[in-house]
Amino acid sequence: MSVIDELLLKDNYSKEVWLGRGLNPSDQNVILILETATLNFLNALKTVASQSELDKETKEKKVANLVGRLPWDELETEEKEFLADKLAPAIESLGLNPWLIF
Repeated sequence: MSVIDELLLKDNYSKEVWLGRGLNPSDQNVILILETATLNFLNALKTVASQSELDKETKEKKVANLVGRLPWDELETEEKEFLADKLAPAIESLGLNPWLIF
């Protein structure tokens, strides 16, 4: 199973995961924003990953576009970091450095 598929199956924003990061869970509406954004991003990333004809530069541009469409303006700093940390392994699975994209 791919990293992307594993993340799609996980409860990425459960109370336990928040507490494991040393954070109190955000409001339920923010968690819904995070969950929806994560699922949409991962599904779109899966499409990019399946396009074997793309070179690394094109993949990076497509992923950067997906990252740019995430709801950054609706999140506080800790939530932004949490979202980036959740998505980073999926981006890395495409052979890209997520920290150059975020």
